[in-house]
Amino acid sequence: MTGATVLVVEDEVRLARSIVLYLGQRGFRVRIAYNGQEALERIAEARPDVIVADIMMPVMDGYALCRRLRTDPATCTIPFLFLTAKADDRDRVRGLKMGADDYLAKPCDLGELRARVDVLIANVAMPQVHEK
Repeated sequence: MTGATVLVVEDEVRLARSIVLYLGQRGFRVRIAYNGQEALERIAEARPDVIVADIMMPVMDGYALCRRLRTDPATCTIPFLFLTAKADDRDRVRGLKMGADDYLAKPCDLGELRARVDVLIANVAMPQVHEK
């Protein structure tokens, strides 16, 4: 699944850079936004193939970002993964009910993050294969 664009929405600079480096070395094009509002600007510039977003961020949190994306016909189909320190089952359920496609608790293994990103991209590509 290399060549796919991943938008990482994370206010913790060191973690964001670690994800960018890890995924970038594996063939992904990775862009960073440090809050939900900045993410909306990045998405307007160029639609990503997958969004990996934290929940607790300044300006606009991940829940608000997910809600905005899911209510907009132009962005409602972009795969969305929450990567967050909020590991409580209630938070996980809230994120999934809000429309997130996956939910991963921090700290996480970057290999697992990559595997989940790969699955989300494959799931989007799957219907197109069957339509041909």
